[in-house]
Amino acid sequence: LVKQGPQSLVVTLPTTWLKENNLKKGREVIITESENKLIIAATEEQKLRQPYVLNITDCTHYYIIRIVTMAYRLGYDEMQIHNEKRVVTHLRKNKPVPTKKFMRDLTRRFIGMEIVSENEETIMIKCFTAVTPEEAKNVQRRIFLLLKEFMEKISSQKSYDPEEEHDRVAKFINYYFRILHTTATMSNQEKMLLYSLFSVQDKIADVLRHCSLLLTKIKRPAKETTALLKEIFDFYNELYVFFYDPAKEEKRKIVQKRYALVKKVETCKASPEETKLLFEAKFILEIINDFYECVVGLKTLQNEENKKESTGIR
Repeated sequence: LVKQGPQSLVVTLPTTWLKENNLKKGREVIITESENKLIIAATEEQKLRQPYVLNITDCTHYYIIRIVTMAYRLGYDEMQIHNEKRVVTHLRKNKPVPTKKFMRDLTRRFIGMEIVSENEETIMIKCFTAVTPEEAKNVQRRIFLLLKEFMEKISSQKSYDPEEEHDRVAKFINYYFRILHTTATMSNQEKMLLYSLFSVQDKIADVLRHCSLLLTKIKRPAKETTALLKEIFDFYNELYVFFYDPAKEEKRKIVQKRYALVKKVETCKASPEETKLLFEAKFILEIINDFYECVVGLKTLQNEENKKESTGIR
């Protein structure tokens, strides 16, 4: 802080942030107060960024998916995609795919993302969904519920498309990360904790897709196998409840249940295919530390905020 005038103190703003938000001398900013935070934000007009330009000539489908996903999560509203060869090398399909078809399929993975123009070599993409901090908690709970629904469909062995279920979860996780990256009302520590936990949720969606595919290769899974698989899925529900209501007695039950289930999986006598299925699902039992660290971290941050309020520190 630098003294200016008889009572005022001033602080400089980071150059990188000023450049990113197109802020120069004479421009306006929005200043809001939230508890012990003073939030400085660019106006909506100034926050608009230049389009994210990406040349995907000679890039594989895997690389394109990763980089478009990160641009979306980081809050870019516009992307300009160039491909001189007009086809994308699809590693999984082991063949070239027309760029237009590939990008049309890819944009369906993201909430609010649409192709607004395209020619032979260039595709323009825009994200039309307005991101608000208030949405974060709703989207957060939606991700939990989608994963639980996915597990219920696997347990019931009803007809469903595992790829579709996986992509639905991924779509909301990407949107959630976009909210985390662009909101100014959440501390970096809180964002870090939530980003870490919901990255694990993304991996759970992959695990469930793999479990679905493994189940299709087992003609008649043993009752013991399906029962144990359901127990593992029920354990995820315990973690979901714990995240929103971390009562002490509930913590002890969860830890005990986790150890018991791990032992069951490791000692279960099943066919090689069923054993592979159970060890794939076992990942859900290994994420308990991620939930604990996130819940404890968020609680610690909240306690710090409460201390500052009670002592009048701003």
